[in-house]
Amino acid sequence: MIPMPHRSNITKIALFIALCLLPLGLLVNSQILPDAPIEGVRVTMFSEEGFRLWNLKGGSATYGDNGIVEMTDMDLQIYQGEQGKDIDMHIVGAEAVYQSADRAVSGEGGVFVDGEFYEIEGENWNYSQDDRVVQVEKNVKVVIEYQLEAFLK
Repeated sequence: MIPMPHRSNITKIALFIALCLLPLGLLVNSQILPDAPIEGVRVTMFSEEGFRLWNLKGGSATYGDNGIVEMTDMDLQIYQGEQGKDIDMHIVGAEAVYQSADRAVSGEGGVFVDGEFYEIEGENWNYSQDDRVVQVEKNVKVVIEYQLEAFLK
């Protein structure tokens, strides 16, 4: 038998109680509450070949039924090309709803879209990864920054 260092009875009792309560603490802390928001959400969608299609971030999110996620401080970067390296579009909104089954993001509030040669602001919007189109339906403002080559001589 290996001699153990001498401990007081109070230390032994405290250690015993801590070891008994440790599994209970792990069970309680590992539960996810359905109505509690999750902070710092990030969803990256990949193509079948494994390249990035989009990177969706939110300040906080609440998960609902059928894969619907309501989030705040939404930031969506959409990538282009087969390699998924270049950003095609950047969409920012205060609030959004992500629908995983439809591969879509939408919102009723304000949105700002920054593309290669355009900017769009407005409200009531949606983006679908299947058709790669942003639709803004209300209070729309579009700025196009594109230089046309001289075609009339």
